[in-house]
Amino acid sequence: MNPLLRWVTKIIRFFRPEPAPVAAPEAAPFTVIKPSRTEPIKETPAKVVSPAISHPELVEEPVQPAVPEARTDPSTPLRSALDDSIAKEEPPPAIKQTEQPLRQAREDKIAPKKAVEKSIPQPAKQPEPTPPIEPKSEAKPIFTGRVEITPGLDNPARLRQIKGVISVNDIANRELLDLVPYEPGKPVDDVAREIGLDPAAIIKLASNENPLGPSPLAMAAMHKAIETSHFYPDGGGFHLRNAIATAFGLGRENVVLGNGSNEIIELLFHTFTRPGIHEIITARHAFAVYTLMAQLFGVHAIVVDDVDFTPDLPAMLKAVTPQTRLIFLASPNNPTGTRVTNEALDAFLRDLPPHVIAVLDEAYYEFLDNPPDTVGYVKNGARVVLMRTFSKIQGLAGLRVGYGLAPAEIANLLQRARQPFNANSIAQAGAMAGLTDIEHQKKTKAITDEGRRVIEAAFAKMGLKYIPSSANFVMVHVGDGGEVFKRLMKKGIIVRSMVSYHLPEYIRVSIGTPEQNARFLAELPAALEGLTPLKFT
Repeated sequence: MNPLLRWVTKIIRFFRPEPAPVAAPEAAPFTVIKPSRTEPIKETPAKVVSPAISHPELVEEPVQPAVPEARTDPSTPLRSALDDSIAKEEPPPAIKQTEQPLRQAREDKIAPKKAVEKSIPQPAKQPEPTPPIEPKSEAKPIFTGRVEITPGLDNPARLRQIKGVISVNDIANRELLDLVPYEPGKPVDDVAREIGLDPAAIIKLASNENPLGPSPLAMAAMHKAIETSHFYPDGGGFHLRNAIATAFGLGRENVVLGNGSNEIIELLFHTFTRPGIHEIITARHAFAVYTLMAQLFGVHAIVVDDVDFTPDLPAMLKAVTPQTRLIFLASPNNPTGTRVTNEALDAFLRDLPPHVIAVLDEAYYEFLDNPPDTVGYVKNGARVVLMRTFSKIQGLAGLRVGYGLAPAEIANLLQRARQPFNANSIAQAGAMAGLTDIEHQKKTKAITDEGRRVIEAAFAKMGLKYIPSSANFVMVHVGDGGEVFKRLMKKGIIVRSMVSYHLPEYIRVSIGTPEQNARFLAELPAALEGLTPLKFT
């Protein structure tokens, strides 16, 4: 061929376009690169979140090498599988065993390209998973057996990993487990069953109840309230709080209702204490619920010794610390029946530090001949809470209606802690009517004053040591309170043993009707035989 023609042909070929390839699908918005034998496979080691799984099907599918987005995070299925395994207490297979077939298939697929494989960095071998190591705790295990629960295992996630039987006590409030429940007086029906007597033949002088029964006005109001008992009660106790406020010259904002005075105590702990931080102060022989509630709330209780069974107010003030929030003072005091003088109470409240609330338990206030003007403290804005009840002077113990009187700023806080509907509609109706029945209250005080005089005179004649009382009960030394309680109960007379108050040599007897008081005094000498020498004067 002519050299010139050959040169021209080369030029034409150089500029001629190549034949069009076979039409390809329209490009996708993203590119998926599939592995081939001529391309190395890039393995990405799986993230191991847990030491073992129990369901192989939860392991991810083989990874597409160039599309790391397509991988799924294995942590969720692995964690779920671990939880299932722990719950069933089955030893799951190791992750390494589950992944072995998948890894082997990939190795077979790329075997012809060993030279290429050598140039690819291989993922580090995953270490054999080991169970989590529990931290060592210096604290002594709370419960032992198949399972030991220590303070370090309070986290629910850690508790899931424990294998063995867990008692409900292991997960219960620790303060509650150590609590010795309050021991109320024995009901008439229980005693009747135990000793085989007719309930009508049993007299109960154990719980400081009103011997005359409920106010007649309260009973009529309760019967009427039954007709609308299909409705919820007034959750805020509007009318009852108004009635209480009016009776004491206060505003409704100063009154808080409780399911008995006990609930007012609970509201005070909810409002002013934090577990493990704050403290309360109470007297040695005070109402047992003060310290029981402190234990339940995890609050330290400082107990101050009495002087002649009477709360020592100066000593209680000296016991105050920066952590003190509540001081409980009952006057008249249960179970001793003693009271503090009005002058001593004035001095106590005058010297009370501003970070402490004085809780004055006045369940027996109406039995005092010369009561202090504690409502005046509320009106003057002192940091006090007066606890009162319809259980005693009004004779409505079964309704469980108590109330607190406090400055508005304190009462408002207690209202926030209070559950709605804590006073039922029948109880509210009975309490409002009982509050207005002044005649019934006067009769109750009169029969109490006379009965207390007769019983104390009889104790003195027998040579028994008793504590002069300002309430509707008397505490007397009998040598062995538990035994005297049992002997009297066999005779159908229920009194209160003081063993739970750490006064095992005493009993407490409530003032009853003249007939009930006479029967008690007639049976007492026989119950004391061999326990306390009697010296009749």
